[in-house]
Amino acid sequence: MDQRSPIEMIYLAIEYILIGAFLVMVTYALSIRNSYAETRNAQITSENNIRQYREFYAYNMGECSGSTCVNHIYGDEVIELIRKYYDDPDFEIYINKTDEHGSSLLVNITSVASNPDIYSLSNLQNLIDSKAEFHPYLVYNGISPSSITSFQNGSLGNVTGISLVWITDNKDVMSP
Repeated sequence: MDQRSPIEMIYLAIEYILIGAFLVMVTYALSIRNSYAETRNAQITSENNIRQYREFYAYNMGECSGSTCVNHIYGDEVIELIRKYYDDPDFEIYINKTDEHGSSLLVNITSVASNPDIYSLSNLQNLIDSKAEFHPYLVYNGISPSSITSFQNGSLGNVTGISLVWITDNKDVMSP
């Protein structure tokens, strides 16, 4: 049996205590780092949610059915919306019909690449009447806007598009 002197035993005990203290400090430092990372991620998420809310609040009009459907945007606002987001690769705009007899219009990076001239201001003004009313629905998390025709509660998602439902052309309304 190997015998050690009491001084060697004391040195060995001090080494183990120091190693233990070092490991406790490393563990504590890692927990502080993890806590900081979680706090920072929550802050970034909150900032993104606030930015998105501010950017798209004007288009979050809720459900549109019958007489409760009062929150619309006009053709000029639709043109402004298209001009603002037509070249964004992560955003799509779908219009179910451009006028009473019109066809649908999907605005995304692919359609812009194949026919960029249609998104000029003059072409959009010819395509969409400034008096026409549309009801917007926000589209969340990459769902195709052409499949959305009702309100989505996307409080936990990212806005990836807007679906616009044609309401009326307002051709019988007199201009002021």
